[in-house]
Amino acid sequence: MQPVAAAMDLSQGEGDCYIGHVIPTVTGIQHKLKLLNDKSMTPLINAINNGLQERFHDILISDDYNVATMLIPKFKLTTN
Repeated sequence: MQPVAAAMDLSQGEGDCYIGHVIPTVTGIQHKLKLLNDKSMTPLINAINNGLQERFHDILISDDYNVATMLIPKFKLTTN
């Protein structure tokens, strides 16, 4: 749950949190969860990934969100 908790802490911050942070945050969580190898946590990891994909699917393919992400200098040149 550490990747999810860290992402929640960042998104709840009152400082620099913009709409362009959504896609990198969601894809970052998914990537970190893929790297986990604990077999006892496989059902939880799958449930979280499925939930993220279902909840954020429209956002991940949205041109508006992708443009907002590209306009943040930190993510401007980052590719998947």
